[in-house]
Formats: sequence, structure tokens, C-alpha cells
Amino acid sequence: FMALCCLSFFVFLYSNFRSSHCKKTNKRLNQLAVLSVLVSSFYFWLSAASQNAITPYIFPSYHRESLLLRTSSKDVVPEKFITWRTEKAIQEFVRNFHWEEYQSLGHDQVLLDGQTQLLKLGKILGYHEGHRTQKLKILKGVPRLLGYSYGGPAYYDSFTHEIIIPDYDDYPASNYFYISTIVHELSHALFFQRELDAMLMQYKAMLNSEYSTIRALANFLWLEYSPFVKHPNFYKYLIESGVDSRFVNEVLRSRKTVRKKLKSFNNVQLLKNLMRTIKFQNQAAKYGWEPEKYAISPFYKVIFTWEYDQWKSNPISTDKFVQKFNWSK
Repeated sequence: FMALCCLSFFVFLYSNFRSSHCKKTNKRLNQLAVLSVLVSSFYFWLSAASQNAITPYIFPSYHRESLLLRTSSKDVVPEKFITWRTEKAIQEFVRNFHWEEYQSLGHDQVLLDGQTQLLKLGKILGYHEGHRTQKLKILKGVPRLLGYSYGGPAYYDSFTHEIIIPDYDDYPASNYFYISTIVHELSHALFFQRELDAMLMQYKAMLNSEYSTIRALANFLWLEYSPFVKHPNFYKYLIESGVDSRFVNEVLRSRKTVRKKLKSFNNVQLLKNLMRTIKFQNQAAKYGWEPEKYAISPFYKVIFTWEYDQWKSNPISTDKFVQKFNWSK
């Protein structure tokens, strides 16, 4: 589409150059060139405004081999691995999380660290990197309206190579949301358009972060992907198991605040209802969140493959957290 836009521009120039020398205007060429420019411009605008959710994705990274295929994932994820990984996540979070560091981490720090870890990971996995970016931009205008309505308040703009995030005053989410979102959108910029693949790259990059608190947040991501997350006492049990109550309360409180804030935007609610009617809304399953299907879901299969050796070398877990849910083994 970029090539079409440029070609149309040169066709338009050629037509006018020819008419000035031949004293004959080629109206059809002019009309075709103008139409092509308009169509191309509309495509660019719609791609950015819809976060590429509506338009076909034309960039080569979309066609990369998925992590699910590249890692030769195991067929079934056993319950014992889920137990082990969940208990490990609790232990790792408690050991690595620091409230002061969590509060002080800036977006630029997260951007630099995330990009560094993703580039290392991509090299190990054998993927060519996409576009590096050091730009963060605030979500505004029509993309803001569509993003809030669709359920995707942040995105990577593949045309300007900027990561677009909402303004905190407009979207008062937790620092956990902003940290994980920046790394996730970097995953899109550098490697994958597909949400599932980007989510897996995000998880691994955060797990390898130079900041211990971001490593802790990667384990929190796992905990919220675990099959225990739907239990009504899940977050209570997290706190009882040593997860910082200030962090848990901030995450839960901010999610309620964001929902309340979005309800105050009438245009967002109208568009949201329309999108629900036509069944066009963001779905958690796109990101691999299928806790009830952990045994066969791609997200869990890839992580099982990545961490299989760790599990086998140290399979013992305390089960203190898992036992609270009467988990069957």
C-alpha cells in the first residue's frame, strides 16, 4: 500500500508533465492516481486507528513461524508441571518483588530493558528482529475511541514504529499494566504480530529482566494464567502466601477504577455495544489465556517445553499455595 501510494503520486506527476508538454490531459490517469492515493491514505489511517484489527496485515513478520511450531511443544501439559510452576511463581515473586523499585520504574527504563531482553531472546530462538523503537506516544483521537471500545488500549503502530499507550489520567491502570504492556508491544515491534506469540515473548523477556521486580511480575503473569485464577479466593490466597498485599490491592483497585472510568465515556459505551453485537471485540484467548484448557492450550505447551528441563531437575514443590484449592494430582 505504501508502494501503491508512491506509485500513484508519480503517475500523477507524469500525467501532468505529459499534459504540459503535449497539451493534452490524461484525465483517466489523473483520476486513477487520485483514487489510489485516497485509498492508500484511508488504509494507513484505518490500520493505525484499528490497531491492525480490521485491515489485512501486510508486513513479513506476520508470516513468521509461530513459537508453538518452532519449540516443538509437548502434546499435553501435566498437572504436576502446573503445580510446580505455580508454586515456583509464588516463591520467585516473593523473593524478587520490591515495592519501592516497582513504584519507581519509569517507562523509559522498561522500554530499554524490554528491548534488550527481547533482542537476546530472539537471537537465541533464531528469529530475525523487526523494528527497534525508542518512542512512546499517548493514545489519542479515533484510535483512543476504537481502542477502549475494542478492548485494546495500547498497540504498536507499525507505520510510525511507535508504541502507543493510554495516558494515566485517562486510563488509571496499575504500574503492572503499563510495564507488561510496553514489553508486550515491543514483542510486536520486534518479532510477532500474533498476540499469542507476542505474549510468550513478553513473558520470557520479563522473566529475564535485569530488574528483579520485572522478573517478579513475569511470575505474577503466570499466576494469573494458572487454572487457580478463577477461584473466588485466589487473590486472598496470594496475599496469604506472601505476595505483597500493596501490589495485589493496587492491581485489583486499578482494574475497578479503569472500568468505572470507561463507563463514563458515552461514545466508548455506544461503540462497545455495537462491537459486541457484531461480535468484534478483543478476546483473552487470543493472548493464550485459557486456564481451564491448560493441558492442551498453546500458551502452556510452549512454557512447558521451555521449562521442562528445570522441572525435571527440581520437580519438588511445597504445594502450600496449590493445596488451598483442593487441587487434584
